[in-house]
Amino acid sequence: MRPMRFSPIRCAALLASSWLAVSLTGCIESSFAKGPDYNQQFCVERDLRRKPDAYTAETARLAFDEECRIGGLDACSALGVMNEVGVGVPVNPKRAVTLYARACRGGNVRGCTNLAAARVEGIGWPRDPLFAARVLGPACDHDDPRACLYLARLHDDGEGTSRDPALAARLFKVACDGEEMAACVALAEHHANDGDFVGSTEFYSKACSLGDEGACRKTTMPLISSR
Repeated sequence: MRPMRFSPIRCAALLASSWLAVSLTGCIESSFAKGPDYNQQFCVERDLRRKPDAYTAETARLAFDEECRIGGLDACSALGVMNEVGVGVPVNPKRAVTLYARACRGGNVRGCTNLAAARVEGIGWPRDPLFAARVLGPACDHDDPRACLYLARLHDDGEGTSRDPALAARLFKVACDGEEMAACVALAEHHANDGDFVGSTEFYSKACSLGDEGACRKTTMPLISSR
């Protein structure tokens, strides 16, 4: 595998096609990461995982399939997401992993993150936390919040790397700041376990603002139970 780097191959073409293909509410305003090209892929994949309507999904599939076929690594990664979650195509974990691996080999950071996350979850291939940890570290260093989320989980559990709850908490915070809902929930749970209601509420509220309905309910549960 090549050393990972941010390499937005054919990003201008993907930018044009995916802006037409996918409803990216709020993505233009996103301040996350290192530039509009990287924000673009982050927002596209996030919205695909939220499962857009059938027409949008089919339009996206056609656009990404064409871009991936002619060498667009960011499009290959996005198409992998569609195959993983079953948006615009039937669920196909092995094809998803193949597409992630193609993007990662070309140096696409999010493709590497998706590949590593799949190996953590056992999607398409058996679980391999050790492989995942080796890939997630550089991807997290490239400011990919999903990579930081999965790396935090590995450090929290001591899978594939050293168990380091303090480092895990810092990585969860980086991922939460990057708008990964699950990272915000993890931080809220850590604070709740420590008896820190204020901290717990803060991060449940952040997860709620990002669309986690379960987190929204948990922001009010302690107040209700105290009456």
